[in-house]
Amino acid sequence: MATTRTFRGLFDDDNEVILVPAATGFRRMVTSLWLFNADTAAVTMKIRIHQLDRLNYDDEYLLLLPDDYELAADKTIARYGLTCVMDGNTEIVGALDAAVTASQPQFTVMAIDEDFTG
Repeated sequence: MATTRTFRGLFDDDNEVILVPAATGFRRMVTSLWLFNADTAAVTMKIRIHQLDRLNYDDEYLLLLPDDYELAADKTIARYGLTCVMDGNTEIVGALDAAVTASQPQFTVMAIDEDFTG
């Protein structure tokens, strides 16, 4: 059985935030990703897949968007279609390269959770 999930939140300046948590006991298929810059200035962000079973290795993080992606003020980037398939060892994280001027950028991620045990 499959369940559609929506994850929403705000970035936190240059602190890493979890956009999509790791899945436990099922497969999570990320189907779309929206990033909206609500700030009054452009922001530079990193959106990455964090492999929890690869801590402190060179491939601990995999880029989901090009490194140091710049998003202009009051603009949105949207990625549709299958973005990635996650398991209990992966999560999607994001961070800005610096503090924002006025308002934190927003994120919305859609995913489908599917039981793969049987």
